[in-house]
Amino acid sequence: MSQTPAERRPGPGPAEAAARPRASFCLANRLSELSVLARQLEAFGRAGGLSRRLVLEINLALEELFTNIVSHGFTDQTEHFVHFDLTCDEERVIIRVEDDAPFFDPLAACSPDLCCSLEQRPVGGLGVHLIRCFMNGLVYERRGERNILMLEKRRPAPGRPEGARHGDH
Repeated sequence: MSQTPAERRPGPGPAEAAARPRASFCLANRLSELSVLARQLEAFGRAGGLSRRLVLEINLALEELFTNIVSHGFTDQTEHFVHFDLTCDEERVIIRVEDDAPFFDPLAACSPDLCCSLEQRPVGGLGVHLIRCFMNGLVYERRGERNILMLEKRRPAPGRPEGARHGDH
């Protein structure tokens, strides 16, 4: 199991978990599903009282992740589904993304060289870099024939400017 630096916290009690906004949905492995992803995230953001900026950052990360799964993960012509589970509390948003594509640990991908010119830079790697930049914690696990990526996005503390990164990235 691969992890980026993120605090491991105990899960909520049953009453606390029941009160949290949640969303769970599946998208077929078609890029046309990106509009459904955006609508689901907007509805979840409204239910959880998330700012537009936070929803936009989560959407950018998940859009990149979903596009990579669909474009690079599935090589057959069979319909597959990508599962999304989201929950939030006053401190953070937790997202679980699960697919049945071949093994790919995005956290093992090398960071791109951002200092070289565009012409010298090899193709690829920027999407995973973008996900790492927008999210505060990532944990990957391969369970059986499934890729599972857990993403954490911290909410700004009350009274703290929204662009502040809480010491991350």
